[in-house]
Amino acid sequence: MSISGATLLIHYLLARTYSNSFGRSIRAGLLVDVLSTLAHIHACDFHHDGSLLTDFDPDEPQEKFIQSVAQAEEKCQQHIEEEREQTCDRSADSSDSTAQLSAQGHHLHNSTSVKCSSKTSDPNFQNPNATHSQMAWARYGFRGGKMPPPFESSAKIRGATGAFVSQEQGEGAGARVRRSIGRPELKNLDPFLMLDEFKVGLPAGFPDHPHRGMETVTYMFPDSPGNFTHEDSKGNAGILGPSDLQWMTAARGIMHSEVPETRNEAHGLQMWINLSKKDKMSPPEYQEIPAKDLARAEATDENGKLVQVQIAAGTSLGETSQVRTRTPCYLIHVKMLEKDAVFRQMIPGDFTAFLYTLEGAEIIVKGDGSSKIGDKVVQGHTTVTLQSNPGAGGSASGGGNLKAAKNLMTQASNKNADAGATGSSGEEKVGIEIRAIRPESQFVVVAARPIGEPIVQYGPFVMTSQAEIQQAFRDYQMGTHGFEGAQQWSSKNKQRMGRGGF
Repeated sequence: MSISGATLLIHYLLARTYSNSFGRSIRAGLLVDVLSTLAHIHACDFHHDGSLLTDFDPDEPQEKFIQSVAQAEEKCQQHIEEEREQTCDRSADSSDSTAQLSAQGHHLHNSTSVKCSSKTSDPNFQNPNATHSQMAWARYGFRGGKMPPPFESSAKIRGATGAFVSQEQGEGAGARVRRSIGRPELKNLDPFLMLDEFKVGLPAGFPDHPHRGMETVTYMFPDSPGNFTHEDSKGNAGILGPSDLQWMTAARGIMHSEVPETRNEAHGLQMWINLSKKDKMSPPEYQEIPAKDLARAEATDENGKLVQVQIAAGTSLGETSQVRTRTPCYLIHVKMLEKDAVFRQMIPGDFTAFLYTLEGAEIIVKGDGSSKIGDKVVQGHTTVTLQSNPGAGGSASGGGNLKAAKNLMTQASNKNADAGATGSSGEEKVGIEIRAIRPESQFVVVAARPIGEPIVQYGPFVMTSQAEIQQAFRDYQMGTHGFEGAQQWSSKNKQRMGRGGF
Protein backbone atom coordinates (compact mmCIF):
# COMPACT_ATOMS: atom_id res chain seq x y z
CA MET A 1 0.00 0.00 0.00
CA SER A 2 1.27 3.45 -0.79
CA ILE A 3 1.95 6.06 1.87
CA SER A 4 -0.87 8.19 0.47
CA GLY A 5 -3.22 5.18 0.62
CA ALA A 6 -2.47 4.53 4.27
CA THR A 7 -2.83 8.22 5.04
CA LEU A 8 -6.23 8.31 3.35
CA LEU A 9 -7.34 5.27 5.33
CA ILE A 10 -6.37 6.87 8.62
CA HIS A 11 -8.13 10.09 7.56
CA TYR A 12 -11.18 8.00 6.72
CA LEU A 13 -11.18 6.41 10.17
CA LEU A 14 -10.86 9.81 11.82
CA ALA A 15 -13.72 11.15 9.74
CA ARG A 16 -15.94 8.23 10.76
CA THR A 17 -14.92 8.72 14.37
CA TYR A 18 -16.27 12.25 14.38
CA SER A 19 -19.41 11.48 12.40
CA ASN A 20 -22.66 11.18 14.39
CA SER A 21 -23.22 7.48 13.70
CA PHE A 22 -19.67 6.24 14.21
CA GLY A 23 -18.53 8.68 16.88
CA ARG A 24 -21.30 7.80 19.34
CA SER A 25 -20.49 4.11 19.33
CA ILE A 26 -16.70 3.84 19.39
CA ARG A 27 -14.74 4.31 22.60
CA ALA A 28 -11.81 6.77 22.62
CA GLY A 29 -9.47 4.07 23.90
CA LEU A 30 -10.49 1.73 21.10
CA LEU A 31 -9.87 4.48 18.55
CA VAL A 32 -6.33 4.93 19.86
CA ASP A 33 -5.75 1.17 19.68
CA VAL A 34 -7.04 0.98 16.10
CA LEU A 35 -4.99 3.99 14.98
CA SER A 36 -1.88 2.54 16.62
CA THR A 37 -2.48 -0.78 14.88
CA LEU A 38 -3.02 0.97 11.54
CA ALA A 39 0.30 2.77 11.94
CA HIS A 40 2.02 -0.57 12.63
CA ILE A 41 0.38 -2.17 9.59
CA HIS A 42 1.34 0.82 7.45
CA ALA A 43 4.99 0.47 8.51
CA CYS A 44 4.85 -3.25 7.75
CA ASP A 45 3.15 -2.58 4.41
CA PHE A 46 5.80 -0.07 3.42
CA HIS A 47 8.51 -2.75 3.70
CA HIS A 48 6.55 -5.64 2.16
CA ASP A 49 4.16 -6.22 -0.71
CA GLY A 50 1.67 -3.47 -0.02
CA SER A 51 -1.33 -5.82 0.13
CA LEU A 52 -2.35 -5.60 3.76
CA LEU A 53 -4.71 -2.64 3.64
CA THR A 54 -6.22 -3.00 0.18
CA ASP A 55 -9.34 -4.98 1.09
CA PHE A 56 -11.03 -2.61 3.53
CA ASP A 57 -14.55 -1.53 2.60
CA PRO A 58 -15.30 2.07 3.67
CA ASP A 59 -19.00 1.19 4.05
CA GLU A 60 -18.62 -1.95 6.16
CA PRO A 61 -20.01 -1.94 9.72
CA GLN A 62 -17.78 -0.80 12.55
CA GLU A 63 -17.35 -4.32 14.00
CA LYS A 64 -16.33 -5.76 10.63
CA PHE A 65 -13.95 -2.86 10.03
CA ILE A 66 -12.16 -3.47 13.36
CA GLN A 67 -12.04 -7.20 12.60
CA SER A 68 -10.41 -6.41 9.24
CA VAL A 69 -7.80 -4.28 10.98
CA ALA A 70 -7.05 -7.15 13.38
CA GLN A 71 -6.67 -9.60 10.49
CA ALA A 72 -4.31 -7.26 8.69
CA GLU A 73 -2.28 -6.88 11.88
CA GLU A 74 -2.01 -10.68 12.14
CA LYS A 75 -0.89 -10.88 8.51
CA CYS A 76 1.67 -8.17 9.16
CA GLN A 77 3.07 -10.17 12.07
CA GLN A 78 3.30 -13.25 9.84
CA HIS A 79 5.33 -11.20 7.35
CA ILE A 80 7.75 -10.25 10.12
CA GLU A 81 8.06 -13.82 11.39
CA GLU A 82 8.71 -15.13 7.87
CA GLU A 83 11.41 -12.51 7.39
CA ARG A 84 13.07 -13.48 10.64
CA GLU A 85 13.29 -17.09 9.44
CA GLN A 86 15.10 -16.15 6.26
CA THR A 87 18.85 -16.51 6.09
CA CYS A 88 21.19 -14.29 4.17
CA ASP A 89 23.09 -15.81 1.27
CA ARG A 90 25.71 -13.22 0.41
CA SER A 91 28.37 -14.49 -1.97
CA ALA A 92 31.99 -14.44 -0.81
CA ASP A 93 33.04 -13.53 -4.32
CA SER A 94 34.68 -10.11 -4.20
CA SER A 95 32.81 -9.11 -7.33
CA ASP A 96 29.57 -9.56 -5.38
CA SER A 97 30.77 -7.76 -2.26
CA THR A 98 32.04 -4.79 -4.24
CA ALA A 99 29.71 -1.89 -4.98
CA GLN A 100 27.85 -2.03 -8.27
CA LEU A 101 27.28 1.67 -8.83
CA SER A 102 25.34 2.42 -11.97
CA ALA A 103 24.73 5.89 -13.29
CA GLN A 104 21.08 6.72 -13.78
CA GLY A 105 20.93 10.32 -14.84
CA HIS A 106 22.81 12.16 -12.15
CA HIS A 107 22.18 9.41 -9.57
CA LEU A 108 24.66 6.80 -8.42
CA HIS A 109 22.62 3.99 -6.91
CA ASN A 110 24.02 1.11 -4.90
CA SER A 111 23.23 -2.55 -5.39
CA THR A 112 24.52 -5.54 -3.48
CA SER A 113 24.23 -9.30 -3.70
CA VAL A 114 22.08 -9.63 -0.59
CA LYS A 115 19.41 -12.16 -1.51
CA CYS A 116 17.45 -12.14 1.75
CA SER A 117 17.51 -10.81 5.29
CA SER A 118 20.00 -12.09 7.86
CA LYS A 119 19.43 -13.91 11.11
CA THR A 120 20.66 -12.23 14.24
CA SER A 121 21.49 -13.16 17.80
CA ASP A 122 19.94 -9.90 18.98
CA PRO A 123 17.37 -10.82 21.67
CA ASN A 124 15.35 -7.73 20.70
CA PHE A 125 14.65 -9.15 17.24
CA GLN A 126 11.91 -11.41 18.62
CA ASN A 127 11.20 -9.66 21.91
CA PRO A 128 7.60 -8.37 22.02
CA ASN A 129 8.61 -5.99 24.83
CA ALA A 130 11.49 -4.41 22.90
CA THR A 131 11.46 -0.64 22.59
CA HIS A 132 11.04 1.15 19.27
CA SER A 133 14.76 1.94 19.28
CA GLN A 134 15.70 -1.70 19.90
CA MET A 135 13.41 -3.04 17.19
CA ALA A 136 14.52 -0.37 14.72
CA TRP A 137 18.13 -1.41 15.18
CA ALA A 138 17.31 -5.12 14.72
CA ARG A 139 15.00 -4.54 11.73
CA TYR A 140 17.25 -5.84 8.93
CA GLY A 141 19.27 -8.52 10.71
CA PHE A 142 23.06 -8.93 10.84
CA ARG A 143 25.69 -11.09 9.20
CA GLY A 144 27.75 -13.20 11.57
CA GLY A 145 31.20 -11.64 11.98
CA LYS A 146 34.34 -12.12 14.03
CA MET A 147 35.64 -9.84 16.76
CA PRO A 148 39.41 -9.16 16.64
CA PRO A 149 41.15 -10.94 19.54
CA PRO A 150 42.66 -9.02 22.48
CA PHE A 151 45.66 -6.97 21.39
CA GLU A 152 49.01 -8.56 22.16
CA SER A 153 50.70 -5.22 22.81
CA SER A 154 49.45 -1.92 24.17
CA ALA A 155 51.63 -0.27 21.52
CA LYS A 156 49.00 -1.38 19.01
CA ILE A 157 46.15 0.46 20.76
CA ARG A 158 44.93 3.98 19.98
CA GLY A 159 44.14 5.71 23.26
CA ALA A 160 41.94 8.77 23.75
CA THR A 161 43.82 12.06 23.46
CA GLY A 162 40.90 14.43 23.95
CA ALA A 163 37.16 14.59 24.63
CA PHE A 164 34.93 17.36 23.31
CA VAL A 165 31.28 17.53 24.36
CA SER A 166 29.14 18.59 21.41
CA GLN A 167 27.45 21.95 21.95
CA GLU A 168 23.97 22.77 20.74
CA GLN A 169 23.77 25.72 18.37
CA GLY A 170 21.51 27.23 15.75
CA GLU A 171 22.04 26.26 12.12
CA GLY A 172 20.15 26.65 8.85
CA ALA A 173 16.63 28.03 9.22
CA GLY A 174 15.42 27.48 12.77
CA ALA A 175 17.30 24.19 13.20
CA ARG A 176 19.34 23.19 16.24
CA VAL A 177 22.33 20.86 15.97
CA ARG A 178 24.95 19.44 18.33
CA ARG A 179 28.35 20.37 16.87
CA SER A 180 31.78 19.17 17.92
CA ILE A 181 34.16 19.21 14.96
CA GLY A 182 33.97 22.68 13.47
CA ARG A 183 33.86 24.55 16.78
CA PRO A 184 36.86 26.74 17.77
CA GLU A 185 38.20 24.12 20.21
CA LEU A 186 38.19 21.47 17.45
CA LYS A 187 38.33 23.50 14.28
CA ASN A 188 39.00 20.59 11.96
CA LEU A 189 40.38 17.11 12.18
CA ASP A 190 42.01 16.56 8.79
CA PRO A 191 40.23 15.54 6.59
CA PHE A 192 37.07 16.08 8.70
CA LEU A 193 35.74 19.63 8.65
CA MET A 194 32.49 19.38 10.61
CA LEU A 195 30.40 16.92 12.62
CA ASP A 196 26.79 17.68 13.55
CA GLU A 197 24.20 15.55 15.28
CA PHE A 198 20.87 16.88 14.03
CA LYS A 199 17.35 16.32 15.30
CA VAL A 200 15.13 18.54 13.20
CA GLY A 201 11.44 18.68 12.25
CA LEU A 202 9.47 21.09 10.10
CA PRO A 203 9.22 24.03 9.80
CA ALA A 204 12.99 24.12 10.51
CA GLY A 205 15.52 22.87 7.99
CA PHE A 206 18.43 23.69 5.75
CA PRO A 207 17.14 25.55 2.67
CA ASP A 208 18.96 26.10 -0.62
CA HIS A 209 22.72 26.67 -0.25
CA PRO A 210 25.90 25.98 -2.27
CA HIS A 211 28.98 23.81 -1.67
CA ARG A 212 32.38 23.48 -3.32
CA GLY A 213 35.56 21.52 -2.56
CA MET A 214 34.12 18.98 -0.10
CA GLU A 215 31.80 16.03 0.53
CA THR A 216 28.76 15.89 2.79
CA VAL A 217 27.80 12.61 4.45
CA THR A 218 24.36 12.20 6.01
CA TYR A 219 23.64 9.08 8.06
CA MET A 220 20.19 8.57 9.59
CA PHE A 221 19.96 6.77 12.91
CA PRO A 222 17.94 3.51 12.89
CA ASP A 223 15.36 4.90 15.34
CA SER A 224 14.93 8.30 13.68
CA PRO A 225 11.28 9.37 14.22
CA GLY A 226 11.17 11.23 10.90
CA ASN A 227 12.68 11.34 7.43
CA PHE A 228 14.96 13.85 5.71
CA THR A 229 14.37 15.10 2.16
CA HIS A 230 17.14 16.14 -0.20
CA GLU A 231 17.16 18.05 -3.48
CA ASP A 232 20.06 19.43 -5.47
CA SER A 233 20.74 21.46 -8.59
CA LYS A 234 22.05 18.42 -10.50
CA GLY A 235 18.66 16.74 -10.48
CA ASN A 236 19.13 14.44 -7.50
CA ALA A 237 16.26 14.10 -5.05
CA GLY A 238 15.38 11.60 -2.38
CA ILE A 239 13.94 10.90 1.04
CA LEU A 240 16.28 9.52 3.68
CA GLY A 241 14.64 7.27 6.26
CA PRO A 242 16.03 5.37 9.26
CA SER A 243 19.48 3.82 8.60
CA ASP A 244 19.68 5.39 5.12
CA LEU A 245 22.98 6.90 3.98
CA GLN A 246 23.69 9.75 1.57
CA TRP A 247 27.19 10.55 0.31
CA MET A 248 27.28 13.75 -1.76
CA THR A 249 30.50 14.88 -3.41
CA ALA A 250 30.02 18.59 -4.08
CA ALA A 251 33.42 18.91 -5.81
CA ARG A 252 33.40 21.89 -8.21
CA GLY A 253 29.95 23.04 -7.22
CA ILE A 254 26.39 22.14 -6.31
CA MET A 255 23.30 23.73 -4.79
CA HIS A 256 21.18 21.63 -2.47
CA SER A 257 18.63 21.68 0.32
CA GLU A 258 17.96 19.32 3.24
CA VAL A 259 14.60 19.54 4.97
CA PRO A 260 12.64 17.23 7.31
CA GLU A 261 9.76 15.49 5.57
CA THR A 262 7.26 16.32 8.33
CA ARG A 263 7.17 17.73 11.84
CA ASN A 264 8.47 14.37 13.06
CA GLU A 265 12.12 14.99 13.85
CA ALA A 266 14.72 13.55 11.48
CA HIS A 267 17.63 12.35 13.65
CA GLY A 268 21.12 11.53 12.43
CA LEU A 269 24.66 12.70 11.78
CA GLN A 270 26.05 14.95 9.10
CA MET A 271 29.76 15.16 8.44
CA TRP A 272 31.77 17.34 6.07
CA ILE A 273 34.89 15.75 4.58
CA ASN A 274 37.57 17.70 2.76
CA LEU A 275 38.63 16.81 -0.79
CA SER A 276 42.20 16.87 -2.02
CA LYS A 277 43.17 19.71 -4.35
CA LYS A 278 43.12 17.36 -7.35
CA ASP A 279 39.48 16.40 -6.63
CA LYS A 280 38.03 19.78 -5.69
CA MET A 281 37.09 20.73 -9.26
CA SER A 282 35.93 17.28 -10.38
CA PRO A 283 32.27 16.67 -11.34
CA PRO A 284 29.80 16.28 -8.46
CA GLU A 285 28.60 12.79 -7.51
CA TYR A 286 25.69 11.51 -5.47
CA GLN A 287 25.28 8.15 -3.75
CA GLU A 288 22.17 7.16 -1.81
CA ILE A 289 22.39 3.81 -0.02
CA PRO A 290 19.05 2.59 1.39
CA ALA A 291 18.94 0.92 4.78
CA LYS A 292 18.38 -2.55 3.32
CA ASP A 293 21.71 -2.34 1.44
CA LEU A 294 23.81 -1.08 4.35
CA ALA A 295 26.48 -3.57 5.45
CA ARG A 296 25.82 -5.07 8.89
CA ALA A 297 27.61 -7.53 11.15
CA GLU A 298 27.53 -8.85 14.69
CA ALA A 299 29.99 -10.77 16.82
CA THR A 300 30.52 -11.85 20.40
CA ASP A 301 33.61 -10.92 22.35
CA GLU A 302 35.73 -13.47 24.24
CA ASN A 303 33.16 -13.42 27.06
CA GLY A 304 30.20 -14.12 24.78
CA LYS A 305 28.78 -10.58 24.89
CA LEU A 306 27.11 -9.35 21.70
CA VAL A 307 28.20 -6.31 19.67
CA GLN A 308 26.57 -5.14 16.44
CA VAL A 309 27.65 -2.71 13.73
CA GLN A 310 26.14 -0.87 10.79
CA ILE A 311 28.91 -0.04 8.32
CA ALA A 312 28.42 3.12 6.28
CA ALA A 313 32.05 3.14 5.08
CA GLY A 314 35.04 0.86 5.52
CA THR A 315 35.19 -2.64 7.03
CA SER A 316 34.22 -4.00 10.45
CA LEU A 317 33.76 -7.52 11.88
CA GLY A 318 34.45 -8.95 8.43
CA GLU A 319 31.83 -6.98 6.48
CA THR A 320 32.60 -4.14 4.06
CA SER A 321 30.51 -1.14 3.01
CA GLN A 322 29.56 -0.73 -0.64
CA VAL A 323 29.92 3.06 -0.68
CA ARG A 324 32.65 4.56 -2.86
CA THR A 325 34.73 7.26 -1.16
CA ARG A 326 37.28 9.69 -2.62
CA THR A 327 39.22 9.67 0.65
CA PRO A 328 39.72 6.20 2.22
CA CYS A 329 37.35 6.32 5.16
CA TYR A 330 35.61 4.41 7.97
CA LEU A 331 32.15 5.26 9.31
CA ILE A 332 30.86 2.53 11.64
CA HIS A 333 27.84 2.72 13.97
CA VAL A 334 28.43 0.40 16.95
CA LYS A 335 25.92 -0.91 19.47
CA MET A 336 27.03 -2.70 22.66
CA LEU A 337 24.05 -4.74 23.80
CA GLU A 338 25.41 -5.75 27.20
CA LYS A 339 27.38 -4.25 30.07
CA ASP A 340 31.10 -5.05 29.80
CA ALA A 341 30.81 -5.99 26.11
CA VAL A 342 34.06 -5.26 24.25
CA PHE A 343 34.41 -3.92 20.70
CA ARG A 344 37.70 -3.86 18.79
CA GLN A 345 38.41 -2.26 15.44
CA MET A 346 41.58 -2.20 13.37
CA ILE A 347 42.41 1.05 11.55
CA PRO A 348 45.50 1.99 9.50
CA GLY A 349 47.99 3.71 11.78
CA ASP A 350 48.29 6.86 9.68
CA PHE A 351 44.53 7.53 9.62
CA THR A 352 42.93 10.32 11.62
CA ALA A 353 40.40 8.67 13.94
CA PHE A 354 37.73 9.64 16.47
CA LEU A 355 34.60 8.36 18.19
CA TYR A 356 31.26 10.08 18.64
CA THR A 357 29.04 8.78 21.46
CA LEU A 358 25.26 8.87 21.29
CA GLU A 359 22.82 9.84 24.03
CA GLY A 360 22.79 7.38 26.93
CA ALA A 361 26.18 5.89 26.11
CA GLU A 362 28.81 5.26 28.77
CA ILE A 363 31.98 3.53 27.62
CA ILE A 364 35.66 3.08 28.45
CA VAL A 365 38.20 3.85 25.73
CA LYS A 366 41.23 1.69 26.45
CA GLY A 367 44.54 3.56 26.66
CA ASP A 368 47.93 2.55 25.31
CA GLY A 369 49.25 1.67 28.74
CA SER A 370 51.39 4.78 29.14
CA SER A 371 51.06 7.29 31.95
CA LYS A 372 50.04 9.95 29.43
CA ILE A 373 47.26 8.03 27.69
CA GLY A 374 45.35 5.78 30.07
CA ASP A 375 41.82 4.42 29.97
CA LYS A 376 39.14 7.10 29.57
CA VAL A 377 35.48 7.01 30.59
CA VAL A 378 33.21 8.78 28.10
CA GLN A 379 29.48 9.54 28.13
CA GLY A 380 27.01 10.66 25.47
CA HIS A 381 27.29 13.47 22.90
CA THR A 382 31.09 13.48 23.05
CA THR A 383 33.73 13.43 20.31
CA VAL A 384 36.81 11.49 21.41
CA THR A 385 39.99 12.09 19.43
CA LEU A 386 42.25 9.05 19.15
CA GLN A 387 46.00 8.64 19.06
CA SER A 388 47.79 8.34 15.69
CA ASN A 389 50.58 5.80 15.20
CA PRO A 390 50.71 4.92 18.92
CA GLY A 391 53.60 2.49 18.47
CA ALA A 392 55.71 5.34 17.10
CA GLY A 393 54.77 7.76 19.86
CA GLY A 394 52.11 9.38 17.73
CA SER A 395 50.03 12.28 18.98
CA ALA A 396 46.37 13.15 18.68
CA SER A 397 44.76 12.51 15.34
CA GLY A 398 44.45 15.56 13.10
CA GLY A 399 43.35 18.53 15.14
CA GLY A 400 43.92 20.94 12.28
CA ASN A 401 47.71 20.82 12.76
CA LEU A 402 48.98 21.19 9.20
CA LYS A 403 52.57 20.31 10.05
CA ALA A 404 51.52 17.10 11.79
CA ALA A 405 49.23 16.24 8.90
CA LYS A 406 52.06 16.76 6.40
CA ASN A 407 54.28 14.47 8.45
CA LEU A 408 51.59 11.81 8.32
CA MET A 409 51.26 12.27 4.59
CA THR A 410 55.01 11.90 4.15
CA GLN A 411 54.84 8.56 5.96
CA ALA A 412 52.03 7.46 3.66
CA SER A 413 53.17 9.09 0.43
CA ASN A 414 53.76 5.84 -1.43
CA LYS A 415 50.74 4.01 -0.04
CA ASN A 416 47.39 3.93 -1.74
CA ALA A 417 44.68 2.38 0.40
CA ASP A 418 41.73 1.08 -1.57
CA ALA A 419 38.49 3.06 -1.63
CA GLY A 420 36.94 0.76 0.97
CA ALA A 421 39.65 1.74 3.47
CA THR A 422 40.55 -1.89 4.08
CA GLY A 423 44.25 -1.21 4.24
CA SER A 424 45.13 -3.76 1.58
CA SER A 425 48.18 -1.79 0.46
CA GLY A 426 50.12 -3.08 3.45
CA GLU A 427 50.06 -0.18 5.90
CA GLU A 428 50.27 -1.29 9.52
CA LYS A 429 46.97 -1.23 11.35
CA VAL A 430 46.46 -0.36 14.99
CA GLY A 431 43.36 -0.93 17.05
CA ILE A 432 40.82 0.70 19.29
CA GLU A 433 39.23 -1.16 22.20
CA ILE A 434 35.97 -0.01 23.75
CA ARG A 435 34.21 -1.52 26.77
CA ALA A 436 30.58 -0.77 27.62
CA ILE A 437 29.82 0.49 31.12
CA ARG A 438 26.13 0.83 30.31
CA PRO A 439 24.17 -1.68 28.18
CA GLU A 440 22.74 -0.43 24.88
CA SER A 441 25.61 2.07 24.57
CA GLN A 442 26.04 3.33 21.02
CA PHE A 443 28.81 5.26 19.31
CA VAL A 444 30.19 5.94 15.85
CA VAL A 445 33.77 5.17 14.83
CA VAL A 446 35.12 7.53 12.17
CA ALA A 447 38.53 7.47 10.51
CA ALA A 448 40.15 8.59 7.27
CA ARG A 449 43.55 9.25 5.76
CA PRO A 450 44.55 12.91 6.31
CA ILE A 451 45.02 14.93 3.14
CA GLY A 452 47.78 17.15 4.51
CA GLU A 453 46.95 20.21 2.40
CA PRO A 454 46.11 23.76 3.54
CA ILE A 455 42.46 24.20 4.51
CA VAL A 456 40.89 27.56 3.69
CA GLN A 457 37.19 27.54 4.46
CA TYR A 458 34.55 30.20 4.10
CA GLY A 459 31.15 28.80 4.99
CA PRO A 460 30.27 26.03 2.50
CA PHE A 461 33.34 26.62 0.30
CA VAL A 462 36.52 24.70 1.21
CA MET A 463 39.64 25.27 -0.88
CA THR A 464 43.42 25.44 -0.39
CA SER A 465 43.98 29.21 -0.77
CA GLN A 466 42.22 32.52 -0.29
CA ALA A 467 42.40 33.14 -4.04
CA GLU A 468 40.49 29.90 -4.67
CA ILE A 469 37.82 30.95 -2.17
CA GLN A 470 37.41 34.29 -3.94
CA GLN A 471 37.12 32.45 -7.26
CA ALA A 472 34.46 30.17 -5.77
CA PHE A 473 32.38 33.22 -4.80
CA ARG A 474 32.78 34.70 -8.29
CA ASP A 475 31.77 31.43 -9.93
CA TYR A 476 28.74 31.13 -7.67
CA GLN A 477 27.60 34.70 -8.32
CA MET A 478 28.23 34.47 -12.07
CA GLY A 479 26.87 30.94 -12.47
CA THR A 480 30.04 29.47 -13.98
CA HIS A 481 32.51 26.58 -13.51
CA GLY A 482 30.10 24.23 -11.78
CA PHE A 483 27.47 26.72 -10.62
CA GLU A 484 25.63 27.05 -13.92
CA GLY A 485 22.01 27.93 -13.15
CA ALA A 486 22.68 28.12 -9.41
CA GLN A 487 21.17 31.57 -8.99
CA GLN A 488 17.96 30.51 -10.74
CA TRP A 489 17.58 27.13 -9.04
CA SER A 490 14.97 26.86 -6.31
CA SER A 491 14.05 23.67 -4.47
CA LYS A 492 10.58 22.44 -3.60
CA ASN A 493 11.95 21.96 -0.09
CA LYS A 494 12.23 25.70 0.37
CA GLN A 495 8.58 26.11 -0.49
CA ARG A 496 7.55 23.28 1.86
CA MET A 497 9.30 24.84 4.83
CA GLY A 498 6.86 27.71 4.70
CA ARG A 499 3.80 25.50 4.97
CA GLY A 500 5.10 22.78 7.31
CA GLY A 501 4.97 19.73 5.05
CA PHE A 502 4.11 18.22 1.67
